[in-house]
Amino acid sequence: MNDLSEDFLSKVDKSKTKDIERNTGYMSQKQVDKVYDNLQTKQFPGKDPDDIKVATFIACQLGVTNKNAASRVTGTYNNVTVSGMALGTACREAGGTIRQFARAEANKIAAVCLKLELEGDLHRQMQRQIPDATLEELVYCANFQTFNPNTPSRTAEWLKENFQERFSS
Repeated sequence: MNDLSEDFLSKVDKSKTKDIERNTGYMSQKQVDKVYDNLQTKQFPGKDPDDIKVATFIACQLGVTNKNAASRVTGTYNNVTVSGMALGTACREAGGTIRQFARAEANKIAAVCLKLELEGDLHRQMQRQIPDATLEELVYCANFQTFNPNTPSRTAEWLKENFQERFSS
């Protein structure tokens, strides 16, 4: 700290900063809540918040977190259809991305999609290599579940290998 004077350092005050949030790859709960609020108030006023949430989970499970597919993927539940564009806008307004949102909600998405028996967007690829995969393993086989500690072990291993194959060149 040779180039910083004591006088300079004495003027640095943590209370003068905004909340400092590091990009962890996940949205904070505050940001997630803002996404739902944005969807409810701007995209789907008057619709049941739970229907919006389930439709959003379905969109994530079907691959809306994949930027190449986001414009084509929607999630529909009880006459509420959440598009990649609507979710992307809500996430940006909350200060994050769709993938960060999905990672933050990963366990809730898996629980709902297990009940709906809706496999993840990468399930077909995994099923070719692991034909005896269970429904739970296939539900967790979504690109945003790669680093979720609750992902079943065979799925987690397959997702990490798939990730390395796609991104380590």
